[in-house]
Amino acid sequence: MEHAYSHVLGELWGAVISTSIVFVGSLFFCWQLSIAAFWSVPVAFALLFATRKPMKPVFERNRMAKLKVTQGIQETLDCVREIRATKERRYLAALNATIDAAERECAKGELVNGVLVNTAYAILRLGIATTLIAGASLIAAGQIDFMVMFAYLLVISRIYAPFDQALALVSELFVSETSAARM
Repeated sequence: MEHAYSHVLGELWGAVISTSIVFVGSLFFCWQLSIAAFWSVPVAFALLFATRKPMKPVFERNRMAKLKVTQGIQETLDCVREIRATKERRYLAALNATIDAAERECAKGELVNGVLVNTAYAILRLGIATTLIAGASLIAAGQIDFMVMFAYLLVISRIYAPFDQALALVSELFVSETSAARM
């Protein structure tokens, strides 16, 4: 938890505060492009937070599988003489099966979590498309010139970068809460 909180919260709050300042400032410049550029940030985070509860059983199964492996290895270390003297092959086969099951569970969890995080990335990137569409329509209507739209494209290319890392770190925070709940 210390690792997750020290890495996640600082970067997340920094990204939220700096983006909020940029968003409020950009509203005075061109509110239509501001909405088009920044709508995807809260939606991407809302997706992660909305899937937090359904993902909890996946995280718990993953954690329990890892605990079984840890317990099996510790038992092997504690009883190595007895195991070698009696049923070494059968015991190691059972331990290997436990490790294989944990690896499969870990792969499933990482796949599902990766799909969710990458979906959030994709939603975040939709802000670029909506900015281009809104900017093109505003240019066609004569409400803004090309340099205004170009400035917004520069802004969003830099604003989204911290949120890419923050989305992954928020997901890591959710995973680490499962481990912390056990403690």
